[in-house]
Amino acid sequence: MRILRLHRGPFLGVIACAALTLAGSCRAVERVDSRIVRADALTRAEAWPDAASLWGEIYRDSGGEDRRAGLEAVRALGSGGWSGVARSRLMEMERHWPEDAEIQELLGRAHEGHQDQEAARQAYMRALQLEPGRPYSLARVGVLSADLEVPAAPGEVAVPGSLARLRAAGVLDQVDAASLRELGLRAASQQRFDEAFDALQAALSSGELSTAQKVEAAAALAPDPRTIPWLLATVRADPLHTRALTLLGNAQLAAGYLSRAVATLEQAASSDPSDEAALRAFADALSQTGQPGRAREILDLLKEG
Repeated sequence: MRILRLHRGPFLGVIACAALTLAGSCRAVERVDSRIVRADALTRAEAWPDAASLWGEIYRDSGGEDRRAGLEAVRALGSGGWSGVARSRLMEMERHWPEDAEIQELLGRAHEGHQDQEAARQAYMRALQLEPGRPYSLARVGVLSADLEVPAAPGEVAVPGSLARLRAAGVLDQVDAASLRELGLRAASQQRFDEAFDALQAALSSGELSTAQKVEAAAALAPDPRTIPWLLATVRADPLHTRALTLLGNAQLAAGYLSRAVATLEQAASSDPSDEAALRAFADALSQTGQPGRAREILDLLKEG
């Protein structure tokens, strides 16, 4: 073996290479570093096939020890549509890092992608046992436990407890809109309206809900006046949205905005004269504002129809 002889001078940085026992080892280190730079660039460019291939190569060359390369390969595989391969890689990594909460959470996502809800729930529970405050895992445990009608075992997170804990920790904004929407709708169905409102408000704030989902959220809390801003935004975008107008009028009525409610409900009834819910809501508003005659006329029309 050839030993490099160092001389005094300004170039002491070569010590790192002189200490290596194999010729060319420094070049190998440089090669790995350059591959990581290229792999990062491919990930940023969302070139998923090439990113998955290169991160996978780096992971394999590390003997399965480079956690970051393994996770980046998993993300690229999942984004590229190779969810089955991604799940297999995560299960392999789970065996190597059994106490890694991030790997457990990603494994939960992968199981959900394959409609394996119970396996997903178990993975999220393991993530929470390792890191009790992980917002995404906490939200998904609540959703999946309700879907599967699984009662919480001793030490596990109860379904109502997921949303309550997320609210208490102030991390609703760290949860995806779909999970918040599901948790909010379930909380509303159980008459936990304050929890439901906070979850649905956070979901709406993400900007990811469709118009139909926004109206569904308001309907779950109806006639809560706190939904007025949600509904106003909807009817500004679609002034003839009968259901949104009806919900808005009822919320205005509950808030005590009587004249405004009558005008809104009249608009709802006019937008679709065949909509029984809109007509009945308009008649009720007229009765509450001292116009029983007009209310009877509308109810008589409903009977004739």
